[in-house]
Amino acid sequence: LGPVPASEDCQQVDGINTDYYKMKSECQRYKAQLETIFPDYADYGCQFSIKTYSHDFGAYMEVVIYFYPPDNFDDDPDESSLDYAFFVESNLPDTWEDTNVRHFEKYQSSAIAAQFQEV
Repeated sequence: LGPVPASEDCQQVDGINTDYYKMKSECQRYKAQLETIFPDYADYGCQFSIKTYSHDFGAYMEVVIYFYPPDNFDDDPDESSLDYAFFVESNLPDTWEDTNVRHFEKYQSSAIAAQFQEV
């Protein structure tokens, strides 16, 4: 999902002056923003987390969304959990100021209505 909203600047990995405290703080802020904007994430078996990746010039962090099957990771992901993760990915905020709540239920209703209009 990224380290910060798409239109915002973030801490860069440069191998010398990377401020990992700032990088983690940005990700924590973005994770909190996503949990506020998408309040029903847990209802669909999803979880936001911060993940660290290796890079040629050091490590970098990003916020990710995990989606789970309904019975504790034993099976393939539940379809609604996967759909919710795609919903989040398609509706990410562009700025820190974007705090409009996105409800998956409303999205599903409008998507179904749009399908009937296309026919």
